[in-house]
Amino acid sequence: MPLYRFYLSASPGDPSPADSGLSSIDASSPADVVEMLRRDGRLPAEWQSLWIHFLVWTDQEGQQRGFESIPLRTLIADD
Repeated sequence: MPLYRFYLSASPGDPSPADSGLSSIDASSPADVVEMLRRDGRLPAEWQSLWIHFLVWTDQEGQQRGFESIPLRTLIADD
């Protein structure tokens, strides 16, 4: 499974934390990351209004740069 590095924020334009501030989870997809967070009780109470930002590309020096921003509510299936 790939390692997903990510952070949560209130809006898609919020600045990213330093590399040390990113969380990581081994999962098969972004939706699986969010499901794991939900299942483990690691989503904040106001998760429906938050965005998750996944680190998605690598620069010429091999450092990962750039984020894909997705509203959390679009990745969680209704129960």
